[in-house]
Amino acid sequence: MNGKQEEVNFPSGGLLLEGILWDPGLPGVSGAIIVCHPHPLYGGDMHNDIVVKLSGALEELRLPILRFNFRGAGESEGVHDGALEKEDVRAAVDFIFDRYKGMKEVHLAGYSWGLVMALAESDADPRVKSVAGIAPPVGFMDCGGIGLNPSIPKIFVVGDKDSFAPAPKVRDWLKGLGGDVRVEWIEGADHFFFGRTGKISGVIVDFFKNITGGENLPP
Repeated sequence: MNGKQEEVNFPSGGLLLEGILWDPGLPGVSGAIIVCHPHPLYGGDMHNDIVVKLSGALEELRLPILRFNFRGAGESEGVHDGALEKEDVRAAVDFIFDRYKGMKEVHLAGYSWGLVMALAESDADPRVKSVAGIAPPVGFMDCGGIGLNPSIPKIFVVGDKDSFAPAPKVRDWLKGLGGDVRVEWIEGADHFFFGRTGKISGVIVDFFKNITGGENLPP
């Protein structure tokens, strides 16, 4: 497979964030995918196993794939805030659109707390066309008031043994979301999906493949 991975930096306000961009090496790409990592105060960063494996699987779509460290994580400047990280997602979107002139849209994926940040950005930014989420942390934090944009299709992958995303709370939360919403339950999985990252990646790759129409796939 062609394409290359490179370390990148981009600004978010007065801070400089670090990321890893996979470039498919194709002219005229029309979309990209940004992957958001879980909570940095609990060890989450762009090197999280699920984030890395999902990003690698998404290369199949031949779209640029960006994963990055939120403020205060890894070598990204600043400190964790809990709210201003939404600006970091916007900065990542800005970076992608600046890097690929003529790009039409971006798609977001997020794991746990990273999903919350992705959904908040999808409500506010018309450049975002879909969201895929892993383990919405509805049992751990308030996830109300986000994911309401009716034009944004969404898919969520949830373990049925996840104490941070208990099934009854997930089902109630899903009822309040806007747009086309799907959920894929992973039997026997908890919040960390040990041994099931391939299943997660397959579900999300298929979702984005359907959304993008496979336009950047090789003939």
